[in-house]
Amino acid sequence: NIVSNKDNNLFVNEAIKGTVQLTKIDNDYPDNKLSGAEFTVYASDMMTEIGVLSEIENGVYSLSGLRYGEYYLKETKAPEHFNIDDNYYYFQILKDGETVKITNSGAGEGVFINSPKFGSLKIIKTSADNRVEGFSFLVKGTTYTGQDYEETFVTDENGIILIENLRAGEYIVHEIRNDASAGYVLPDDKTII
Repeated sequence: NIVSNKDNNLFVNEAIKGTVQLTKIDNDYPDNKLSGAEFTVYASDMMTEIGVLSEIENGVYSLSGLRYGEYYLKETKAPEHFNIDDNYYYFQILKDGETVKITNSGAGEGVFINSPKFGSLKIIKTSADNRVEGFSFLVKGTTYTGQDYEETFVTDENGIILIENLRAGEYIVHEIRNDASAGYVLPDDKTII
């Protein structure tokens, strides 16, 4: 709008605009900022797409130029090996130049947490004489986000080891020589992805 007053001075109304921003982190390792996510901003109807946040630095996402009003933010693509957050997050742009920081947890303003994908690993021991209890296995590897994992397990009376909530990664299963495995030829290591 351009308005003229009695002295012929012009007044220009400029729209209030702001920015939405967040920092994406690993739920288990908060110092690990997550790249490769996608966040979409929707109008107040939660259907009309306004724009997609850009990753301005590793794990930091931002969208500027949002006009005064009400919006929703939704994660539309999770980083590889992480679960997507399917919730919509309401926010408003009320002041010119403001940066609204979105969070999906109590971890702090602007912190958006993702939980990693987990799986289970089941090891089943067999032997020619059906003896299966007490065999030891080393599970060693690296998660896809760079954390090392190493733990030893022993088979139960059914020859089974069940490892639940194992973070996505690449692991090697190695049978360890112990009293139970004495007298047996140990199998080759197995790589599990």
